[in-house]
Amino acid sequence: MKNKNKSGFVSMTLVYTFLIVFLFLMLAILRTYTEKNKYLEAIDEKINNDLMNSQQNRNTLMSKLLIDNTPVLDNNIKFHKVSNLHDGNGNGLFYTEDKEKTDMNDDGISTRIYYFRGEVENNYLVLGDNCFRIMRTNEDGNVRMRYAGKFVNNTCPKTGTKVSVGSSSYNSDNTSAEKLGYMYGDLTLGDLIPKSDVKDILDEWYLENIIGKGTSIYVTDTMFCNNRKLIDTRDGIQYYNASNLIPKIIDPDNLNEYDDNLQIENLTFKCENQEDRFNLSSFSYGNDITGNMLLNYPVGLVTMEDIIYAGGVYNVSNNRYYMYTGSSYWTMSPFSFGSTAKVAYVENDGSIKEANINENLDVIPVISISSNTVIYSGNGEYNKPYIVK
Repeated sequence: MKNKNKSGFVSMTLVYTFLIVFLFLMLAILRTYTEKNKYLEAIDEKINNDLMNSQQNRNTLMSKLLIDNTPVLDNNIKFHKVSNLHDGNGNGLFYTEDKEKTDMNDDGISTRIYYFRGEVENNYLVLGDNCFRIMRTNEDGNVRMRYAGKFVNNTCPKTGTKVSVGSSSYNSDNTSAEKLGYMYGDLTLGDLIPKSDVKDILDEWYLENIIGKGTSIYVTDTMFCNNRKLIDTRDGIQYYNASNLIPKIIDPDNLNEYDDNLQIENLTFKCENQEDRFNLSSFSYGNDITGNMLLNYPVGLVTMEDIIYAGGVYNVSNNRYYMYTGSSYWTMSPFSFGSTAKVAYVENDGSIKEANINENLDVIPVISISSNTVIYSGNGEYNKPYIVK
């Protein structure tokens, strides 16, 4: 009887032990499930949809960007101030879904635009032996990025490093307003259309470094906005859209709060006039041709809008955002024409200014790649950049 009782006691101990272990496992599973649910509920439904739409593949570029960052709606950003890590004016991945900013040709077909702003250090990508900094998504959801130097010793140049593919005038002739164009003159002449000096530099770079290196298969067509919309004429000077992006006083009677009473008018990713939307001849979006179909290669420059969304401000220095290179480089945003033609550029202190188009400044290419591009490795940091497979 004693042996029987002892055997029964051992059996019951095993049963209780099993039950306790089982309960702990269930609690762990339940906790994991709850944590996951909380995480998913915290993520915007649209972000979930964007993740699902990236071919349900966690290794696509778009999925990597959404997983490695926490996208934030940009309602609280003050674009008349530079990006700032410490006062909440933008540092990381942001988004807007305002159709006034994203619907390029007002056809109702547009997607949320995600963009990097501020002192970010996880937006590096390597294509072949070229480094890029991811800037934003386009209206079609693909990813726009600017050149960021060569990939050497498994490392990309850090923010503040001079990177360009050469220097050039925007156009050596600055005596007429048409020379503000990326291409200009009679736009019906096909290959005979005059090109800006800077476009020649970009095309040569693209031929050698993208097509020549076999990486053009990743590059998508997109629109590059050479916004020549005339805003105003004062004292014999014509002012174009870029001049409308200078912070302006919105309450002239309350100058004590100067910084908080400024605004930037009409800041948008849209490009109003079709003739200013440079793209390849094959490009269409929805049921509407949305560009001028004049480019031979899908390469261009940043715009003044790109710089502002990234954290730059007109005439205010900023060396703490990822578009700062320590050198002066061109945008493709016409600024004004009086006796000379002027285009917006990024100064070597990170501020936005305007320059005569015959000055020599750095040239930094911009291209787009598919959001479904597969990423082989990396987390976006300069020494662990996203590597395209």
